[in-house]
Amino acid sequence: MQPTGGSTTPRVTAIVCTHNRAELLRGCLDTLLRQTLDPSAYEIVVVDNASTDDTAAVVAELQAHHASRTIILAREPRLGLSYARNAGVRLARARIVAFADDDDLVPEHWLEHGVDLFDRLGESAMSIGGPVFPCFLRAPPDWFLDRYETSSWGEEPRYLVYGESFVGNNVMFRRDVLQALGGFPEHIGMLGASMAYGEETWVYCRLWEQDKSAKFFYSPTLYVHHCIPPWKTTVTYCIRRGFAVGQATWELQPPKSVGSVRWMPPAMRASVGVVRASIHALVRLRRHNRWQRWAVEELGPVAEALGRLSWCFGNLVSVRQRPGGRKR
Repeated sequence: MQPTGGSTTPRVTAIVCTHNRAELLRGCLDTLLRQTLDPSAYEIVVVDNASTDDTAAVVAELQAHHASRTIILAREPRLGLSYARNAGVRLARARIVAFADDDDLVPEHWLEHGVDLFDRLGESAMSIGGPVFPCFLRAPPDWFLDRYETSSWGEEPRYLVYGESFVGNNVMFRRDVLQALGGFPEHIGMLGASMAYGEETWVYCRLWEQDKSAKFFYSPTLYVHHCIPPWKTTVTYCIRRGFAVGQATWELQPPKSVGSVRWMPPAMRASVGVVRASIHALVRLRRHNRWQRWAVEELGPVAEALGRLSWCFGNLVSVRQRPGGRKR
């Protein structure tokens, strides 16, 4: 579909990838259309990742109601978040690309703040990001803590240190940085209803490998709110997510030294990790006044260790977010 709005080259392209979440997408796009940044300075690219719901109709409705704005709808038939993100980058015209998830609500200053940061930091800044806070669609159980769905590097602005990275639903890149890297890795990450991780971490790992002094700036005021449905506030979801994170972690950071592989094969290292995590969970059993918090905070690491062990044996388990669940 052709873009609406003018032809002036924008300063930033907001990319939203979506799969079968039309109603949540509407809320995200509404917040992007209310930005304080001059409308001519940004464009919105929506990548429909093999959706079968009313996604196209939702975008078409917003295009009709905001004819003066640049809203581009693209379809990526290959299911996978990395495919969708790379399609968005290819369509982007701006020097800066800003990624938000279809279930994000971004504050009005989000794009303006991001552009200002890049202007102030100069060409050395490859990427900027900020915290992600939960926005619960329904009040969570009383045992569920906000920090289970919060991502933050603290309350002070700073450059990330070697090995750190941003999550993918609140991050901005210089477009040329992603292009030089070849984009996001299409062999890992979110895929339909399956829960998988690692796309953004892979990007930062490669950039850190190329330059240990790479500049990634964290701003606590560059925040977004992430909509959390009730099924994400359950123990089972948190455990499944831990397992999926474990699989991704081991794939992204396998043992590299000859000595570690020779004296401690990956499967053995992963097995030791399972034992350690299990013992730690048992030791801390009495420290929690709610069994659900113990399960999330202590059994979660056990699930991660099991995910790493599963990867070592070549058994990449497809972890569904929920029965019948839909996501990228």
